Amino acid sequence: MSDGWLGFLGGVLTALIGGLIAGVVQRVNEHRKEKNAARLTAYFLLLELSQQYFWVASSELNGSEPPEDMLSACRKTAWLLADKLRSFDDIEHLEETLTILFSSSIPTANERAKRLDDLLESYGRLVNPSYAKAIKKISQDNLIGQMQRGSLKTNAPGAWRYTR
Repeated sequence: MSDGWLGFLGGVLTALIGGLIAGVVQRVNEHRKEKNAARLTAYFLLLELSQQYFWVASSELNGSEPPEDMLSACRKTAWLLADKLRSFDDIEHLEETLTILFSSSIPTANERAKRLDDLLESYGRLVNPSYAKAIKKISQDNLIGQMQRGSLKTNAPGAWRYTR
C-alpha cells in the first residue's frame, strides 16, 4: 500500500471515530437535558401538590373533611406527576415519590405532608439550591407570622390567598 492510501484510510478511520464519539457525547448531553427538564417538572408538580395537600392535612388536624375541590386538585396533580415520572424513569427519588402519591402505608395526612416536604427539600437541592433555601425561609416566616397574627390574610401577590 502506498503512503497516499494509508493516509486516506487513516483519515477515514479518524473521521469515523470522531463521529462516533460526537454522537455518544450528543446523546449523553440530550439525556442530561431531558433528565433536568423532567426533574424540574416533577419539582414544580410536587410544589403544587404540597400547596394543595396543605388543606387535606389541615382538615385532618381539625377533624373535618377536606374541601372536595382540593381533593380533586390533589388527585389531578398526583396523576400529572405520575405520568411525568412514567415518561422519564431515570429520575431521583422515584420510589419515595410514588409512595407518597399512592401508598396507603402512610397512616395520616400529616405524615404524608411531612414526607412530601422532605421530598421537596431533596428535589430543591437538585433543581435550584438557592431558590429552595430562600423559599423555605419565606414559608417558615409566613407560618410564624400567621400564627402571631392569628390570620391567613396576606398582600403577597404570589400567595395562595391574596387579599387586598
